[in-house]
Amino acid sequence: MKVYKIIIGAIAAILIFCLGIAYQSYQGSDNEKENVNDSAKVSSSAKEEDSVDIYSPEYQSNLRKMAREETEAMETEYEVNHDFDKPILGLWEPYTGSKKSDYRYEFCEDGRFLIHWYSSYEPHEWVVVTKGTYNLYGDKFYAKLKPVQGNHRETEWDRTIEYIEDGEMKQTYLEYDKSSKTYRTCEIILKKIR
Repeated sequence: MKVYKIIIGAIAAILIFCLGIAYQSYQGSDNEKENVNDSAKVSSSAKEEDSVDIYSPEYQSNLRKMAREETEAMETEYEVNHDFDKPILGLWEPYTGSKKSDYRYEFCEDGRFLIHWYSSYEPHEWVVVTKGTYNLYGDKFYAKLKPVQGNHRETEWDRTIEYIEDGEMKQTYLEYDKSSKTYRTCEIILKKIR
C-alpha cells in the first residue's frame, strides 16, 4: 500500500510539472510571435550585410577608418580622465587632521620616488629613509621601494589615484587584514607641500 502511494505521488508530481511547462509555453506563444517577427527583420538585415564583399577596398578602408576613430576617442578619453603625470610631481604629506605627519612622499620627474621621515633624533631634520621608482598607468600608481639603510625588506605599492585637485591627492589601496584573512580598501589623503 505504501509503495502505491509513493508511485501515485510521483506520477502526480510529474503531471503537475508537465502542466506547468505547458502553461508557460502557452503564455510564451504571444512573445514567440513577436520574436519571430523581430528575428525575421534581423535575418534580412544580416543577409544584406552578408552580401557585402569584406575583401573589397572600400570595406577595408571603412574598417580602418572606424578603428582609427575609435582609437583616437579612447586616447582622448584616457588623457582627459587620467592625466596625473604632471600633477603628481612634488612633495606630498599625508593629511592626518591636526596631527603633523612624520612622513613625506616625493615624486620626481625622472621616476624616482622618495619617502622622507622627520628624525626624532638630533638635529631633527627630514631624512630620506626609502628610495624607489614609480610608474603611472592612467590612475594606477605602482612603486618599488628599497630602504636606504636598516633591515627593512623591499616593498611594492599598488594604489589607485582617485583624484588630484587643489593641492590634494586621494589614493586608495587594498590592505590585508590578518585577523579576518580578507582584504579591505584603505584610503590616504595627501596635501601638496611644494
